[in-house]
Amino acid sequence: SLYTAGRLGQINAFSPVENSETDVNLTPLWSLDLAQNGTPLLLPLPGGGVMAAVRTTLFAMSADGKLLWQEDIGARPFSYTLTADALFFATASGADEAVWQVRDGERPLQIADVSGKLAFADEQLWIYSARGVYRLNPATESPSAEQIYALPMGFPQQGDIMPLPAGGVLVIHTDLFDSRLLAFAPDGTLRQQRSLGGGPSAGHYLQMVNDQPYLITNTSLQNAGELTLFAIDLDAATLTHIFTGGSRMPITTDSWTAVFNNRLLLNIGGGHLAQIDVETAVQNSP
Repeated sequence: SLYTAGRLGQINAFSPVENSETDVNLTPLWSLDLAQNGTPLLLPLPGGGVMAAVRTTLFAMSADGKLLWQEDIGARPFSYTLTADALFFATASGADEAVWQVRDGERPLQIADVSGKLAFADEQLWIYSARGVYRLNPATESPSAEQIYALPMGFPQQGDIMPLPAGGVLVIHTDLFDSRLLAFAPDGTLRQQRSLGGGPSAGHYLQMVNDQPYLITNTSLQNAGELTLFAIDLDAATLTHIFTGGSRMPITTDSWTAVFNNRLLLNIGGGHLAQIDVETAVQNSP
């Protein structure tokens, strides 16, 4: 199902159906008024349904539009990852940091007192925080986040973390003086790292297409914004430049990436939406 939400608290569910002309028709399924004003954030629930975060209050709705529960957790989610049986999300409010778990039909349960970008790999929840990389096993009775690698104080909102096909994770970390790419093995050991230069003026995203990792760098210049795409070769420890685009009227908060039909969609905030056949681009790169 496709879900939409408005600032006045209206949640709508649709069933997208493709016709023979590849257009998508949206069939309305249900609508629910949360009676809560504010900018909503929608997160998927395991097994179907959706969770809406409005300010610091969470609303869980089943796939057929029933309100399962609502709860004020005192902070707003900013990062999440979904598995077959659980939703994990991170919050941060001042000095209070937390990672939460939501299982089918259950209310949120805090499982860690650290926050950051999340990824699930090797039956472990990995957390890229401002101070380093942590991981925990959410299947244990009392999960505990263990720091496996310390990093200079950084900006997780401008970095990213992503599971790797063979296990382990890839992390892009940005601090005041540098940005670096780090690859971790399934057991938590550091496989490799490399400096990318830059610093807090650049934001980074990671994407995976057909088991090939890609790095997208979004740089704010004096009067422009620039987005650059690289293919990552971990075995050779190299980056291959594929694409650069930009805008003279950048809206950095509107830059995003997505994978569609084994292609990358790159939205350049304040500029254009680009669709890139990354596999062909890598093969034809010099």
